[in-house]
Amino acid sequence: MELSLLAGFVGVALVAYAVPGPDWLMVLRGATEGPRHGAVTGLGSQAGLLVHGLLATAGVSALIAAAPQALVVIQVIGALYLLYLAIAGVRRNTSEGDVSSVGWKQAFVTSITNPKVIVFFVAIAPQFVTPGQPVWVQMLALTLVDVALGVVWWTVLAYAVSPVVVRVGTARINVVASIALGVIALGFWSSPSSRMFDLALALERARRHSFSVMTQRHWIITGASSGLGRALAEAALDSGDTVVAAVRRPERLDDLLSRYPESILPAKFDVRDIPAAKDLVSAATERFGPVDVLVNNGGVGQIGAAEEVDDAQLRDMLEQHLFGPAALTRAVLPGMREQHRGTIVQISSQGGRVSFPGAGSYSAGKFALEGWSEALAGEVAQFGIRVLIVEPSRFRTGFNDADVLKIAAPSDVYADLLNAVRADMRAVSGRQEGDPIRAAEIIRGFVDAESAPLRVPLGREAVRRLRDGYRQNLATVEELSDIAADADFPGLAESVRPV
Repeated sequence: MELSLLAGFVGVALVAYAVPGPDWLMVLRGATEGPRHGAVTGLGSQAGLLVHGLLATAGVSALIAAAPQALVVIQVIGALYLLYLAIAGVRRNTSEGDVSSVGWKQAFVTSITNPKVIVFFVAIAPQFVTPGQPVWVQMLALTLVDVALGVVWWTVLAYAVSPVVVRVGTARINVVASIALGVIALGFWSSPSSRMFDLALALERARRHSFSVMTQRHWIITGASSGLGRALAEAALDSGDTVVAAVRRPERLDDLLSRYPESILPAKFDVRDIPAAKDLVSAATERFGPVDVLVNNGGVGQIGAAEEVDDAQLRDMLEQHLFGPAALTRAVLPGMREQHRGTIVQISSQGGRVSFPGAGSYSAGKFALEGWSEALAGEVAQFGIRVLIVEPSRFRTGFNDADVLKIAAPSDVYADLLNAVRADMRAVSGRQEGDPIRAAEIIRGFVDAESAPLRVPLGREAVRRLRDGYRQNLATVEELSDIAADADFPGLAESVRPV
């Protein structure tokens, strides 16, 4: 379990304990007969919570595994209960006679769930929970932490307040403590920076199934037999997700199939085969369920001057980098819209924003993919679907290998310019500075995150080239702004578009 999860839970649990309830009265009343008696009373209460917590942890874990949609119900129960504790701390306990009237409510809710554990685990910090660790193990650990905190809390309470209780009286001190700590708890929970128990947020997370730790994701990854695609597939499989690996040669995935026989489906697929896109998505849905993440990664590079690349070669780049990804995206969108969730990852390139001599045909496909995807992102956001455009620089994959990288027939006309480019592409193969495993982890991190930027550059070279390109283009726009404005009809206001 990560320290951030544990630290956060300790804070939440302590605040929850600080909201006075029936246990306060039991301990304080016991403390009037001596601190030790009060401590024993509190420990006895905590022992009961341990039993309830263990049973609830097992039951809720099984329920989540069998029906992830039950998270909504669990969140509502837990969040309402904690809100009830906070408000009731101010309003109740004006006399000791109130113990029985609220005790049965607390006992009932506590008997069906350990609310601090459930609400914290489900609604607050799924992003902090250790990936790959069973849900029930982590919930059990939090329950044990909860009990340990309770033991310390009630012991300190009994010994610390017993002298005051004897002098002031149980009911009076409980009223003061209820008001003070209830107000503190309400302020803490309603803080904009906290929003821990915001029921609307909890329901929204449940509706969008954004509990990345609790629900298994189903991926389709093209070009998953090597390089970045394979690294992404392994990262997803290692975290317990399922992967449909769409590749031209499925036998290259035999090792992954032997390691994850129940979680991976190698599928023979050519990204240029547009009609096959729907069949691939159907096969993925039939095997694992609705697709949560589509990664359009397949494709190859091509070097050649614009005059050297013929129509067939240019069309091939567009089919691999625009038409193929577009077909797969259209095929997964109905399912994602129905689920109201999904992430589409478009593996573009730094060459999808800035180009250079010899890369025109390759950049044509990537530029087109980015423009199409930027519009797509604005269209599908209303359905809870996100688009992530990844712009890598040079990564140590097979991209530059002689049997992968396409070279248009060179001509003497551009030899002086492009010979150096071709030689560089060959020489750098196997020595690229980018690490596909690190890149895969970064991409998966953005997929896991609740929000992500539209574009993500990867690699120092990509940052440098993109920054330089943006600066140069922005400077040109500023320089020509007055000339550009002179092209409008005089006296007309700038038009306003709906989006």
